Amino acid sequence: MTTLRKTITRTLAAALFVPVLGTAAFAQNLALGTMGQGTSSYAAGAALSQILQQHTGRNTTVLPNSGETTILPLVNNGELDLGIASIMEVVQAVQGVGVFENRPQEDILALGVIHPLKVGIYVRADSDIETVADLAGRRYTTGFTAMGTIDLVSQAILASGGLTYNDVQQVQVPNVVRGADDFIAGRVDAFFFALGAAKVLEADASAGGLRLLPIDDSEEARAAMAAVFPYGYLLEQPVTDGMAGMDAPQNVFSYDNLLLINASVPDDQARAITAALVENVDAIRQNPQLRDFDPAAMYKIFPFEYHPGAVSYYEDQGIEQAAE
Repeated sequence: MTTLRKTITRTLAAALFVPVLGTAAFAQNLALGTMGQGTSSYAAGAALSQILQQHTGRNTTVLPNSGETTILPLVNNGELDLGIASIMEVVQAVQGVGVFENRPQEDILALGVIHPLKVGIYVRADSDIETVADLAGRRYTTGFTAMGTIDLVSQAILASGGLTYNDVQQVQVPNVVRGADDFIAGRVDAFFFALGAAKVLEADASAGGLRLLPIDDSEEARAAMAAVFPYGYLLEQPVTDGMAGMDAPQNVFSYDNLLLINASVPDDQARAITAALVENVDAIRQNPQLRDFDPAAMYKIFPFEYHPGAVSYYEDQGIEQAAE
């Protein structure tokens, strides 16, 4: 048994032990890896864990990590049963390229897309930075060593304004949470984060208001973004409760966030997890981070495999595999 699994078991035993359950109940635990508290990944994982507990009969523990670069190897080696990660990170992990150069994670399979991850660059509401192009020469969060592909997404958004990292003052951070903390502390002029995340609301309150920089949707800008991050697309985001930095609908950079599973999880269990999500759409959409959850978009064509248990469920339900 791995150190992490022992830790999970001890934690559950201490918190949940009821004599009549016996030890077999704890073997039914699912470990779900997410990014740190305050991120959209953690919020989504917390919401999904409740659904899985209610509809699969398995205790589901959410385990926050520093980033997806950490989560995926843990799913691959079975220390985590499930994990949430973005499309580019999964592609690189499975193919052994990019941040996973020569380290292919061959025991990761997809269950499905859980939502489009909508991201952007935030500045203070009273900042003179009005567009992405205005970030030239300004202090901006970069690096994201624990979140490898986030750096590519960030560079793609800069590309929409004709910029590269060479055009900004780079402030290296390990993850988006640290970047937001640096913004709150006044060490950077702009930071990258997912829309609607708790940390963004914290930064909004601290700064006396945020503004989400608009993204140019011209053909030239779209081509520049795709050259850096080919899995991204623009979606129009309406103004909703808890969406700091917006006073009118605007296009935001988006890409798919997936639920991953270790290949050794039995087919019937993978099928049950998939069914619990597809069959409880309304409950899942109550979470702000999962408002765009769409069962019809869960089974997309990507350059990696889906778990056979999930595939059998999709086929039985008539859910066809969709283009990216």
